[in-house]
Amino acid sequence: MIKKFYSLFPSAWWKGVAIGTILFVLFLSTLTGYFFNSGLPILVNSLIGLILGGLVLLIAGFILWWLRKLFVKLPISIVITFLSTLITLFCVHSFFGLPNIIFYGGGILLILLTALVFGFLWLLIPAGIASFSKNQKVFFTLTIMTWFLAMGGSILWLMNDGNYDLKEQKITSTLLPKPLDLENPATIGNHQVKHFFYGSGNNKRREEYGKSANLITPSVDASLLLPEWKGFKKKMREWYWGFGVTEFPLNGSVWYPEGDGVFPLVLVVHGNHGMEEYSDPGYAYLGELLASRGFIVVSVDENFVNGTWSGDFGGKEMQTRGWLLLQHLKVWRQWNQTKDHQFFGKVDMDQIALIGHSRGGEAIAIAAAFNDLDFYPDNALLKFDFHFNIRSLISLAPTDRRYTRRLTLSNVNYLTLQGGYDSDESSFFGMRQAERITFGNDKYYFRSGLYMPGANHGQFNSVWKQDGGPPGSWLLNVKPLVAEAEQQQAAKVYISAFLEATIRDKKEYIPLFENWGYGKNWLPEIQYLNRFEDNQFIEVVGYEDDIDLTTTSVHTTISSNQLKVWREVELLYRDGKDKQASNAVILGWKKSDPEKEIPSYTISLPLNMTLDKSLNENDLLVCALSEGNLKELKDEEKKETDKVSEEDKQSDNLNSKMDFTIILHDSLGTSSALRANEVIQLLPRWEIQYLKLKDQNTEQYGDLWEPTLASYQVPLSYFIQKFPDLKLSTLKKIEFRFDRILSGVIILDKIGFRKKRLE
Repeated sequence: MIKKFYSLFPSAWWKGVAIGTILFVLFLSTLTGYFFNSGLPILVNSLIGLILGGLVLLIAGFILWWLRKLFVKLPISIVITFLSTLITLFCVHSFFGLPNIIFYGGGILLILLTALVFGFLWLLIPAGIASFSKNQKVFFTLTIMTWFLAMGGSILWLMNDGNYDLKEQKITSTLLPKPLDLENPATIGNHQVKHFFYGSGNNKRREEYGKSANLITPSVDASLLLPEWKGFKKKMREWYWGFGVTEFPLNGSVWYPEGDGVFPLVLVVHGNHGMEEYSDPGYAYLGELLASRGFIVVSVDENFVNGTWSGDFGGKEMQTRGWLLLQHLKVWRQWNQTKDHQFFGKVDMDQIALIGHSRGGEAIAIAAAFNDLDFYPDNALLKFDFHFNIRSLISLAPTDRRYTRRLTLSNVNYLTLQGGYDSDESSFFGMRQAERITFGNDKYYFRSGLYMPGANHGQFNSVWKQDGGPPGSWLLNVKPLVAEAEQQQAAKVYISAFLEATIRDKKEYIPLFENWGYGKNWLPEIQYLNRFEDNQFIEVVGYEDDIDLTTTSVHTTISSNQLKVWREVELLYRDGKDKQASNAVILGWKKSDPEKEIPSYTISLPLNMTLDKSLNENDLLVCALSEGNLKELKDEEKKETDKVSEEDKQSDNLNSKMDFTIILHDSLGTSSALRANEVIQLLPRWEIQYLKLKDQNTEQYGDLWEPTLASYQVPLSYFIQKFPDLKLSTLKKIEFRFDRILSGVIILDKIGFRKKRLE
């Protein structure tokens, strides 16, 4: 059989197969070089890729030549060609890191088809198709058709935006609040904006920070913070930049308002990206807006500690990122205090904000923590002398795991923005840092999060745009993504409003952080989720204190009735391993017997609780809430019985919208009930599929869904309006009664009251 197969193809055919295979592999090697950032011109990168691919082919071929006795059944040239091709493919795969099913499955199939096509072409060119036998003609026709179908299908699939659209999950807006009657914070302000660069003058790659810098700044020695600057990485980086770890530059691109005045200072810092594709210009849209509104804005250059082809520091550079920000603040403090300097007396050093993206979002928290220290905590040989008044932190899609320490901050305002389709940082890590911020009562502070399910990681930076580069980015499901302009518009609204509220004390903007609906006239019509907490919050139940489900640290007692699921857990992210650093209660119900009591969850307040006498109808009942996973109910059912009634079968269909009743009881027996979906906009359970292939998505990221809690607040006046006899001064119980839908699961946290905000 094998000999009969070989007889179809003369030696000229095998020669064509070998040439086609080699050409295809060299094309892949050239493509690898094209997308390989080395700082050299693209054509040079491509040529290097071609040469290296050829070398791998030659070396692999030489090795396999010695193994030729194992493959005597085939022409030695084709055996060597195919096996060396596989080795080359393995090398390319190691660089790109594509899924095996895509790279080996699709790649090898296309190589085989291409090889077969070239084999026939090598026969066809000198002799023509007339020289083919009948069987050869059939095989040739099938091969050509299959090749075109496979190649065309692959191209169409890679060019396709995706096969899962988040936009199909609509939410209504009937319960959104009345928009704020304020100026759109994303509107260009009244100040004329000027722009310049400062730098240490020793950057051979970027003239604006080198010899053309408008202001010269000192270099700093980061060797005690980054001992990993060594070996091959050190040599290649110093070759590229022209400086080393002992002379890190302080480079910044500055937008500032023209004219007299004392202006707040805002530093913006990028995260990890290919260091040859400079990240700091990507925040010009923020610099121009905020400067026009009276802020001095600096986009800080830290590209020299970013990843590159010669190696990534893997997060061990995080301390350096934060420390460099504080070194920039020292420069601005000196300029502000130096007579005859152009910024003498023009910088409000008591009003400082830091904005960070990705690893930069974690770096600003490190900077805020280091700011109050006298020594570097990882090496006391490095002394600190900072102590700036950093009032506000804004993290865009931040990391929160690169630095080994989990930092607790106090008395600082915090905002974090996260995209649901962030395939780089796939979870809401900014809220984990938010949980580690404490407030005093001397001044007003708040922390807030904005989750945009259709936003990604890169579009917060106009240089990055995509999450990763090709060919890996070709596998991303980008159909649900909002436009870059929309994502940046939302960022401008929230960042500008946050600075107005926390730096300029314009507290009238704070409702925007409680509920995005207050800014719906300013924001793109996309989906959002808000988290909010301030130092006016009075916690009743937070689930962080003990393992007793029936008690809390403030002496409230908890009871339940007819629940299928009742357990307290530490919430996990989608990978099932990474912790959210927050505990919550999971409640599930399934009512199929009308004779049974209605499922409920009740929190009883102690008689001596101080908040009882201080609550009034201007205050708010608040909680953090998310729809849970219905699988919880199915797991419980399996434990009880395998029998499922018709009503049970229909109950999942009725659970199309999360809903329940909230009831307040006073000690005199009076109660007032509100239907949740009549007073708050309960959000759906969003599923996120990052990759076009669903199975690969689960393997790489974990579940399509993860608990992402939203903050909800109900004015106590609503309860009084429903039943005026309710006495808030003797409030005794908060009850969640699950009587609106037959089955459901919710995740509940941070239940309490919020006093009317201090003006």
